[in-house]
Amino acid sequence: MGQRPILVVSSIREVKATTQPVPTKTAPFSLSGSEWLLEDSGGSGVIDNIQATLTFPEAGKVAGNGLCNRFFGWAQISGDAVRIGPLSSSRMACPEAVMNQEMRYINALQAAERFEWKDSYLLIYCKGFEKPLLFTRTQAPKPGRS
Repeated sequence: MGQRPILVVSSIREVKATTQPVPTKTAPFSLSGSEWLLEDSGGSGVIDNIQATLTFPEAGKVAGNGLCNRFFGWAQISGDAVRIGPLSSSRMACPEAVMNQEMRYINALQAAERFEWKDSYLLIYCKGFEKPLLFTRTQAPKPGRS
């Protein structure tokens, strides 16, 4: 009779399969130099036709429009942790609904704990708020930045 191949197994070990691609080196996501438009204020929406913004003009600083008043202050960012404030702002009077939403927005920013970039949105999670602040980018990043 003819020869037939024989498989001899001397040991068996478990190998965990992975479907993850080999990670490539990418630049870390940076908020410095970015500008954002508030799309949702912690699950409570935003007032139409009035834009609340958030800008990270340079490392350690934050500014923006709170709906009625401009604000500015400090930002500490480490990994995905973020602390914002204290914030200072102009003192213009606006309709009560606008002022109430602006106060909620400013308070949320000053309670910021962490952020993430998800599906083209910036999410900022704030202590005491069930849902995160949701932002879209208002302009392309400046050269050399993410």
